[in-house]
Amino acid sequence: LVAVYPNPFNGLAHVKPSSPIVKASITDLSGKEVFSSSSVNVEIINAQSLSPGIYFLIYQTVNGQQGVRKLVKQ
Repeated sequence: LVAVYPNPFNGLAHVKPSSPIVKASITDLSGKEVFSSSSVNVEIINAQSLSPGIYFLIYQTVNGQQGVRKLVKQ
């Protein structure tokens, strides 16, 4: 399970996973990838350059768990 806060966010989104995240990406509503990170233990996502709107955080943890969280940028 991954918690993302604040949501909606302005520029920085904090990620609190139950297991370390090894891969994370953000896509817009059309599915275009607008952010990607493959560093171990992603905890803060800097999305200040994104336009306001709805996005999806797609992640994978060290134990292979995958998930999606909806993000709203103000």
